Amino acid sequence: MQGAIYCWVKNRMGEPFAVRDIMGGENFEWEGTPLYALYLKHINGGKDNDSAIESAAKDLGWITKTVLSDDKRTFEAGKAGLVSSYRWIGNEP
Repeated sequence: MQGAIYCWVKNRMGEPFAVRDIMGGENFEWEGTPLYALYLKHINGGKDNDSAIESAAKDLGWITKTVLSDDKRTFEAGKAGLVSSYRWIGNEP
């Protein structure tokens, strides 16, 4: 996730992002990636496909919050509609 965030920051400097911007849309297919384990956790727990997708997305949101809070860079949190958004503020020495 950190690599995907750094890619966003490099290519879209100053633009806020939400998890769905990085791992949704055309990047929605997680099969074959480490993120697929999030989906499988919920499928194996008995959830249907749609519920498993929604729960995996929520899990990824929490993972992203942890990654950003532990990162050496400083990110500003905000809201973009109903979802959390983040922006690298670039004030590191």
